[in-house]
Order: sequence, then structure tokens, then C-alpha cells
Amino acid sequence: MLSQRIICVRSRDLRSPILSLVRKRTTATAASTKIDTNENINVSGKPFEEIPGPTGIQSWNKIGSRFLFYPFTKYKIETLHKLFDTFHDKYGKIVRFQLGSWAVLVSDIDDITSVFKNDTKYPVRRTFPLIAKYFERNKATVSPTLAILNGQEWMDVRSAIQTKISKPNSATYYLPVQNIVTDQFVQILKDKDFSAEELRTHFFKYACESIGVVCFNKRLGCFEDPSTERGAATAKFIQNVHDTFYLTHRSMGKLPLYNLYPTKLFLKYEAALNGLHQEGLIHVNNALAEIEKKKKDGTLDLNEPNFLRSLLSENRLTIPQIVSITLDLFNGGTDSTAKNLAWNLYHLANNKDKQDRLYEEIKNVLGTETEIKAEHINKMSYLQASLKETFRLTFPTLCGTSRVLDHDIILSGYNIPKGTIILTNNRRAVLDEDVINQPFKYMPERWLRDKSGKRVNDIPTMALLPFGFGVRNCPGRRFAEMEIYLAVAKIVQNLEVTLAPGSKHPDVEYHTFATPSHALDLKFKHRH
Repeated sequence: MLSQRIICVRSRDLRSPILSLVRKRTTATAASTKIDTNENINVSGKPFEEIPGPTGIQSWNKIGSRFLFYPFTKYKIETLHKLFDTFHDKYGKIVRFQLGSWAVLVSDIDDITSVFKNDTKYPVRRTFPLIAKYFERNKATVSPTLAILNGQEWMDVRSAIQTKISKPNSATYYLPVQNIVTDQFVQILKDKDFSAEELRTHFFKYACESIGVVCFNKRLGCFEDPSTERGAATAKFIQNVHDTFYLTHRSMGKLPLYNLYPTKLFLKYEAALNGLHQEGLIHVNNALAEIEKKKKDGTLDLNEPNFLRSLLSENRLTIPQIVSITLDLFNGGTDSTAKNLAWNLYHLANNKDKQDRLYEEIKNVLGTETEIKAEHINKMSYLQASLKETFRLTFPTLCGTSRVLDHDIILSGYNIPKGTIILTNNRRAVLDEDVINQPFKYMPERWLRDKSGKRVNDIPTMALLPFGFGVRNCPGRRFAEMEIYLAVAKIVQNLEVTLAPGSKHPDVEYHTFATPSHALDLKFKHRH
């Protein structure tokens, strides 16, 4: 029997809510590039205090970050990336500034590479204070997720699920049922001309339904009529997912009064997350009952792809941990995936020649087939390149990855003391003309490779890291990418994607993930 031991979350440095925005989250795993480690230990450079950056009241310890934002400046939490751009424009590729404690922002590829070469055994990552407070106050009933654990606690959980989510073919097991989900989604787009806001909702429903078959090994019914009993229950579940993201964003940039007492915002957040955990526990208990029934019937197939059952077979995990892990993967494959899918389709609609090229590739690879298999995805290099280019031009998170090293490091000739928050600004790096040719043009072909396997354009490996890097990468990467590949391939196969007449190019804002300043008004025209 699985132990009911609960791992309690430790309180982290919660002094500045702005800290939370720099942590890497995405639905989904970085390329496993191998690099040497610790090359800069025990070396010295120019003093840390000489790194350029904001001065005066903006550099005051603990409170300086407050004066970087509206009403003291034009920048808001959702436009923090523009503040970072201003930093680089004014101070260069390395900037020192206050985020409740000293932080360093780097956009130079050599610096980014050096940070990861010096990664610690258990990379430390800051987390959203609101999430940490939730798990602290609910430690008797829920177990903390990978997103907020650090050190040995994090490694114990991550190692228990590593082989289940990080194998190259881990996401392909679920392709048959995800094809069915995607076909239903495409049919919905065929049947009705939706408004931009309605489309936003349907993208989110698709993401929930598609990742749901992975996490819970069943259809959730996200497309069902909410007036039905099942549809209403699923709609409530989806609303709880949406509320957790929305309220987390709302908490940013405000005094964390919820650390002192349960504020109205905290209570709403707690109710939404408790609802998700209760639903997750129901799915886990149902999976346990199904396993026992199939054992008795002699019909248990241990080779059948079943993420939840594979977790239940892992003796190192408690039931609360399994619920948290499953919800972590589920949440990571919803909001971020829905937005990245929408951005991918937007760029294809805005670049008809690129969409036409992708359509030809899809026709050549699939022919008359309607079920997309792993071998099809592997052959559709332009499909994969179009997503990479979407990540580059509309980076999923406002910055990149954050690290807190346990030793000094030299970046751009400056000594960075251990314990300093280091932000790798990959979003800026992949828009740098010194790194990318014509950085503001949507050109998926820049990611293609020639017959020898060499990339056509020489782009540094460490430039585009939308899912983080190393052992602390986003564990659901392969699942998120597969959701998008399936949707884009089937949509473009059946429908021409265009922009509504008079559509304006949206600005990018960061409501946790890259969000258009106004809903993307996409139109879908039948090809046949």
C-alpha cells in the first residue's frame, strides 16, 4: 500500500513578488545539450558593484523594484519584458538591478552558456510566492509540486517520474486518442465562424482535452455542452485551471499581504486549487479501482500507455504526490499550450507563403491519411521549424531561465557572487541581430537542416531555450509540442488560416505566458 506521507513545502524567499515572474515554467523539456560544468569556479573579475544598472531609489535594497513599475514608470507586470529591453538598450548585455535582492540579467550567448556550465547538482529556482503560500497552508492535505520544490526533495520526485515523461517516444504513446481529440477540434472550427474571444476559449478547451487523455487516461469532455451534467463538471474543472493562472498573475507586483492573512485573492486561489486537487484525487482513486478490477479479471495490460497507472506503480511516490505531479503536467499543458498554438497559427496566417509551404509538406507526408503517427511528425521538418520560429519570435515566457548558483561566477568580466539571482534573457538573445539574421521576420526555414544534418543557419544551441535547460527543464515539453504539432498539422491540412480583415498586429504581454494584447481574430476557410 502506498504511504500517505506528505512532503511539506519549505518557505522560500518571498520578499518580492516580482521574483516569481523570472522563473521558467512551460509546459514542456529543453534539448539535452551536454556541456562541461563549473569552468568558472574560483576565479575573479571586476567588482559586482560596477555592473551597470539602475541607480538611486530604484537600486534600494528590498524596495527598489517597486519604483521600476507604474505609477513610477510606464511599465507594468505584464510588460516586464519591455523593461528588460530598456535595461539592455541603456546598460548593455549585462545589467544589475533590484528584485527584492540583487539580480543580474544577461542576454549574451556566452554568458548564458557559462551560467548553465556552472549549474549546481540541484539547480535552485524561485517560485511564485502565492503558490508557495498555498502549499504551506495546505500541507496537511496536498503535496508540493515539482515547480516549487528544490534540493533533494525536488530530485527525489523528479527522478521517480523521469523515465515516464522524458523518453523521446513518451508523447507518441497517446497519439491515437489525441488524433481523435484533434479531429473533433478541427470539426468544431469547420462548423462555425467564431469570434476572437470564442476562439481563445476553444484553444484552451482543446489543450485541456488533449493533455487530459495523457494525465488521466480518459476523455474529460471539454467540448461537451456545459448544460449537461458531465459538461458542467468539466466546465468547473476548466474554470479552476483558468482561475489558478489568472489569480497567480493578479498577485504579481502587489504587496504579498496573503503572507500575513488569507486575503480575498488568496481564498479564491485556494478554492480553485483545492478544487483541482479534489478532482485529481478522484481520478487517482478511479485508476486504483480500475487496476484492482482488471487484476481480478485477468485483463490488466502492463504495456498499455497509462501515465497515471505508471505513477501508481512507483513505490517512491505517495498518493498526494501523484495527484500533484499529475496536475502539474496537466496545468503545464493547458494555458501555455493554448497560447503557443494560437501564436503559431497567427504567424502562419500572417505569412501566407510559409503556410503554403507547410501545407505542401503536410500533403506530401500524409497523402490521403487522416491519422497522424510519430513517423509523420518526424518527416514534417517544416512543421517543427514553424513552431521553433514561433517560440523565437513570440518567446513563451518574458525572459528565460533563472538560476541561483552556490559559487561565484564570471559573466562579461564581472564577478557574480554566489546566491545572486541570475536571469538568462533568451527572449532578448533570439531577437538580437548579432545572433539571428533578420530577427523580426518569421522564417521557419532558418531552423531546417541540410542532407548532412547541419542546420542551414548557424544559430547557437543555447539561444532558444523555451522550455528551460538541463535537469530543471519543463518535464512536459514533448507532450506540449505534440499537442501543437497535431493541431497545426490537421488544421492546415483541412483549413486555410487567415486573419480577419482589418486585424491589427497584437503586442505581446506576459500573463504568466506570452499573451496577445487582444484576442487573435483568426478565420478558417475550408480547403476542400
